[in-house]
Order: sequence, then structure tokens, then C-alpha cells
Amino acid sequence: MDNATATYLATKVLLGIATEEDRNQLAAYSVEEAKKVAKWCVKNGRLPQADVNDVAQDAAIRAISHVWSFRLNPRQYGTSWGTYLNAITRRVVADYGRRAQREQQTLATLAGELEDED
Repeated sequence: MDNATATYLATKVLLGIATEEDRNQLAAYSVEEAKKVAKWCVKNGRLPQADVNDVAQDAAIRAISHVWSFRLNPRQYGTSWGTYLNAITRRVVADYGRRAQREQQTLATLAGELEDED
């Protein structure tokens, strides 16, 4: 499937006229395209390789769950599903980075507390 077809399917979903097959095709396309963005983020040091599949799934779910915002502001997201999905995937990657940073801070705090007890 190409980006134009995905944009067409997303518009059908938005209008409420998509079939289950349309939704499944859009979901599969979205996961594969989000994986490409996530792999680019791995290559550029923004995401661990282990998180690629999780990021791709989260991004596809967010994009399809919020399809109403796809055409809400075309200047912000562009006019294609690929552009919209790319923006969402980058946000998911940033969310994963913030979460990992919070987890590291929590572990460091706990490790410090354990050392103080000794």
C-alpha cells in the first residue's frame, strides 16, 4: 500500500464509512511505517532497538484512535497519513525517552537510599 491509499483509507475511517478490512489495512500500514521512523530513531540514538516494535504499535494505535485530528488542522500535520503518522511516532519516541529517564532517576534514587541504609 502506498501513502495515497493510506490517506484515502484514513479519510474513510474519519468519515465513518470504512469497512473492517479498510481499518485492518490502515493499521498494518501504520505499524510498518511507524517501524521505519522508529528504526531511524534507533540509528540516530534516540531510541533503544528493543523498543522499536512497542513504539510502532503505540504510534499506530494513537494515530488511528485520534483519526479525528488527522484532518482537523492540515497545516500542522500536512495532508497525508504518512506525515500525520510520522509526527505521532516522533512524539511516542519522545514519550519513551522521558519514561526511560524517569525510570533511571527512580532507580538511582532507590540505589542511593539502599546505600544510606548500610
